[in-house]
Amino acid sequence: ARHGKDTNADYKFFSDENQFQNQKFDLLMASSSIWYETDWKNGIDKLCKFDVDYLYITRMIFVKNKPSFVAIQRPKSMGYETEYLFWIINKFEFLDYVKSKNFFLVREFEFGEVSPIFKAPEQGTLQGFLFKRLAD
Repeated sequence: ARHGKDTNADYKFFSDENQFQNQKFDLLMASSSIWYETDWKNGIDKLCKFDVDYLYITRMIFVKNKPSFVAIQRPKSMGYETEYLFWIINKFEFLDYVKSKNFFLVREFEFGEVSPIFKAPEQGTLQGFLFKRLAD
């Protein structure tokens, strides 16, 4: 957010959700973030509570045939000496949940396969989804 403010002064960037309460937005984007929530549905709930026309949730791994599950990410190849849990979400469960929050799917983006996840019940693909809020 700080870098965005420095390089794009015409736009608003926020790093704390409390900074943008009671504001209207054209687009709210979550990139590679919902999957780190302890409860991914709670992460969706946080986003959907804001007054936003479009919601873009992107760069997460989705599966089609198995229920959502948790995996361990070990990003040593990117220079991180840590590991953490993250969700691999069932695409249809995800779409149904976001739709239940008064949004409809505008467009789906597929970025391709990802590195295999050891002992995963299903290997997924990296995807993103653009939603539009339904009129009240």
